[in-house]
Amino acid sequence: MVLQQCDVFSEMGYQKTVHFERRQVQRGIRDQVVVLALKFGRRFYEKGGDRVFFLGRRQLPQGIAPQLADRAQGTAVVVSADGSLITTFRNPDFSKTLRHRQ
Repeated sequence: MVLQQCDVFSEMGYQKTVHFERRQVQRGIRDQVVVLALKFGRRFYEKGGDRVFFLGRRQLPQGIAPQLADRAQGTAVVVSADGSLITTFRNPDFSKTLRHRQ
């Protein structure tokens, strides 16, 4: 199920799902961090056309506030082929996992 919304995500071509919103709230991941992951994160492709955006230390833009950098580092966002945001989570070691899966 996709939520109706007029915000930065729809402007970027993405739509939040109910599942995504639930996980985002449960895990305390702010919209600002999700946007950073989508804009600057390293992109990995999964089976079925899904994409995973991972925001590691090296992908963080310069000049970002230290508190925001701490919150954002290790964030992953999973996006379906149609642009629906599926889920988000934090795992600082996730890029190592993705490298082995490709």
